Amino acid sequence: MILLTYLGEITGQLAYVAALPQLWSIPFLLWLRFTDITAVSKWTVWGMMTLLLGSPYGMPAQRGPRD
Repeated sequence: MILLTYLGEITGQLAYVAALPQLWSIPFLLWLRFTDITAVSKWTVWGMMTLLLGSPYGMPAQRGPRD
């Protein structure tokens, strides 16, 4: 979250930086959609869900600096 905020401040492109968490989620959501999770190890599913739910949060990049 801190890195996203810092990246937004350096580049000045807050909208693009705030979109990064959504781009992070796409591969995990696609994996969950097209994989039969009953045929995969429960630990693999747990890892993928953990990575999906542990995505960076873009709110600090959207708020910008305080005056």
